[in-house]
Amino acid sequence: ENIALFGELNSSLLRVSKDNILQSSFEETPEGQKLSSQEIIQYCEKYLDQRGIFGVEIVEDSTHFARMSVSIGKSIKLNIARGLNITLSQLCSLLAHEVEIHLVRYLNGLKSGWNIFKS
Repeated sequence: ENIALFGELNSSLLRVSKDNILQSSFEETPEGQKLSSQEIIQYCEKYLDQRGIFGVEIVEDSTHFARMSVSIGKSIKLNIARGLNITLSQLCSLLAHEVEIHLVRYLNGLKSGWNIFKS
């Protein structure tokens, strides 16, 4: 169904996508070292800034089941589970998914006017 909707997989675009996920300009931390809540928020802010995404509120939240999620309402929020126990590499993976998939799709939907991307 994905091929019918979006076409064949483009190997050069896949390579760009993989490179974006694997490249990290974050300071290195020892593998397996858990980040503090403050470090998580700082990395999230830096990740958004590097992508030119501004005006997103970063919130520690204990009401969502997910470790991280994007919520869109009167304001756009990046919800982070309170007490999240995560390493830098795990955080980068979560951010790549939540920001690059959900948030960027929504923002592109706003620019394009295509309602399918706004949800």
